[in-house]
Amino acid sequence: MRAAIDGAQAGRRVEEVLDRLAATGDRAACEAAEELVRVLMDFYGAGLARIVEKAGEGPLKAVADDELVASLLSLHGLHPEDVHTRIGRALAAHGEPLELLGFDERTGVLRLRPSAAPTGCGCGSGGQDGA
Repeated sequence: MRAAIDGAQAGRRVEEVLDRLAATGDRAACEAAEELVRVLMDFYGAGLARIVEKAGEGPLKAVADDELVASLLSLHGLHPEDVHTRIGRALAAHGEPLELLGFDERTGVLRLRPSAAPTGCGCGSGGQDGA
């Protein structure tokens, strides 16, 4: 029985294998391996699309909170929430206030900056001695 690996481990393994092939200098083998990865991505994306189509939106929303499932759905353009909703949710969960400066959907580049810290501590003790 094969040991289960998580999505991040699988992604790292793919990169490691492609890097090893590139290090051999065999350009044809490297190009063939990269094409194989693209074809497999298309194959699994088509399967995911069919699952999404047959399962409907309700069950999809139930599993879209899983990080691995959400990343696969996003990768194949199948996530039930639009990208701006997902960005807003991620920023809200970040913990530190961040300001969204922009998102380029073509490149996937997200521009952020820390939000300005509030002035004053908000504790109401501004110079009072408590008397």
